[in-house]
Amino acid sequence: MCGFSYCVPGQRCRPVPLIKLGRTIDELDQLTQNNTRMVGSWTDRAGHLREEVQRLTGLVQRFRLPQAGSAISTLPASRAVAGNDRRLAPPEPEVA
Repeated sequence: MCGFSYCVPGQRCRPVPLIKLGRTIDELDQLTQNNTRMVGSWTDRAGHLREEVQRLTGLVQRFRLPQAGSAISTLPASRAVAGNDRRLAPPEPEVA
């Protein structure tokens, strides 16, 4: 039998056939390749999430809440008095 032996202190040395060593190395190689693909996938997802966060941050920054106690004074006269700004109006109910 071709192979090598490994020894644990206090125990007998045990032979390990080269074929078993080759299989173990193949398994480790396969695990390494799977991990590499998985990390690559996570890296891509993280990049997409980063882009989405930047996009959403830009959208959220468009909205500004008025300071406390000054809501009416900061509105344009047409909105404060007449309330005719359709962008702030609640949606109209759908007619069936």
